Amino acid sequence: MKVLNELEKAMKRYHAQHGESKIAEGKLRYIESQKQKVEQHSSKGTLSRKLKSIEKQTEKVSHKKKREMMAVV
Repeated sequence: MKVLNELEKAMKRYHAQHGESKIAEGKLRYIESQKQKVEQHSSKGTLSRKLKSIEKQTEKVSHKKKREMMAVV
């Protein structure tokens, strides 16, 4: 019985972390697409505030996804 409870807890934790990981992946894809759009529209040689902001968001979401993936393993 104890083993089943531990398995149930582990499965719940896995599913919660997996869901968070999928959300983070979606956010990362969205931010990367926004970054590409800004890069295409920005003038060459200069980085706009918007692009810098998007790069920070991308880095933040990427780090979060990596931490979640490490927690799952």
